[in-house]
Amino acid sequence: MLPKKNNTVKRLNIIMPVCAIAAFTLFTYGLKNIDKYTHWISLSFTIVTAAFLFATILYFVLDYYISGLDSYKNVKNVGFYPQLVVLTIFSFFGLGQIVNEAAPVSRSCKSYPIVRKMIRGSRHKDYRVIILGKGGLEELSYGKSFYDHHKEGDRIDLCLAKGMLGYEYYVYGGK
Repeated sequence: MLPKKNNTVKRLNIIMPVCAIAAFTLFTYGLKNIDKYTHWISLSFTIVTAAFLFATILYFVLDYYISGLDSYKNVKNVGFYPQLVVLTIFSFFGLGQIVNEAAPVSRSCKSYPIVRKMIRGSRHKDYRVIILGKGGLEELSYGKSFYDHHKEGDRIDLCLAKGMLGYEYYVYGGK
């Protein structure tokens, strides 16, 4: 006979899907904006590592205060800890960028040449320009309107901002 779950653990069947929607929203924000970072691989690795550590600590704290948490399984038979780790990583991916960009520490603006223009995707087109930036060739996406109003060889004004977490990112138009 299976042990009875307490009400707090039963509520997780309602809470976790809501958290998943919020986490997925933050994750899509993070993915959409990752290409404007000069060192996006380092940023991603740092965010994933911090999220994993945070999720692990949070799990042990919650497990201490909520009895039966270690035996919780959702309808797909996945335990609480793996769900918490995935949701935390997804959330941190967007939140890390929001925090980094909240108050830039420094900003330097200059004009960069557009080396090449390209369109990615077939169904959902992604309009990109390649500039000769700080780290060599940088691929940026600022939308169709921007893409249509510029040609190869044009110079565009971009600011390279350093965020609160120390990661640099491009800002179009000095905003």
